[in-house]
Amino acid sequence: MGFRVVTAEEKAEAIRLVVEMNYLVPKGCEQTGFGPTALCRWVARWRKEHEGAS
Repeated sequence: MGFRVVTAEEKAEAIRLVVEMNYLVPKGCEQTGFGPTALCRWVARWRKEHEGAS
C-alpha cells in the first residue's frame, strides 16, 4: 500500500469545500477521495493560519 502524492491545488480545493462551501468533512471526503483524518488536519491547519482573517 503506497501513499498518494497530493498537489497543493488538490489540497486547496478540498479545504475550500469544507471552509467556503460549508461541506461537512465526510461529504468533502466523498467528493475528493481523501481520508477524513487528512482533510480534518488540513482544515485545522488552514484555520489556524487564517485566524482573525475576514
